[in-house]
Amino acid sequence: MRTMFRHTLNPKRLPTRCSPGVIGFLTLLGTVLLALCIPYRAHAAAPGHTTTLQAGAYMIDVMLSQDPPVTDQPLNVTVAAHHGVSLLSGQAIVQPGLGTDGANIYATLHMMPDHPGTLQTTVRIPVRGAWHIIVEVTGASGQGKGSVDVVAAAPGAMPVWLAWSIGVLPALGLLFWTLRQRRFRRTLILGQPGPTDCATISRSKK
Repeated sequence: MRTMFRHTLNPKRLPTRCSPGVIGFLTLLGTVLLALCIPYRAHAAAPGHTTTLQAGAYMIDVMLSQDPPVTDQPLNVTVAAHHGVSLLSGQAIVQPGLGTDGANIYATLHMMPDHPGTLQTTVRIPVRGAWHIIVEVTGASGQGKGSVDVVAAAPGAMPVWLAWSIGVLPALGLLFWTLRQRRFRRTLILGQPGPTDCATISRSKK
């Protein structure tokens, strides 16, 4: 029995095509690379955030070019009214929220040449944290005001879902490796030949 067990544990007879360590490492590496590539593609292709507000007599859409906005990067704020109403002028006030150390930022909303009645401006949020983007518009029905709440992120900040995914990957890899090791150990104890053993037995019979 001892001779048979030693013969079974001979490294030359162990299957090498399905090494748990190699498979786990390749799985982790491929998942990390995929997770790192997805945010950049999504950020380049996805449109900004749009919020519908009631500003006085106007129902308006406030469109942000980035969601979430990134500090010290240009953020386009576009305002358009519903039902074909044309806006004449306005301004955007970027106001720090609770717990954010900053000052108000004022920017004039200009009419877009290729979209009459639609206003746009560009602002830069200086520090990360909570901010209120207040838009004041003027049209044929007088003035109106609305606000959009945003949370500015630092440049290069990692999304929460990506951070959690990378943090969980080692645990998943360890679990996968442990299950494969237990299965392989059970195969050795039961004395069942692996794929390499089957091929060796077939060649010996021939």
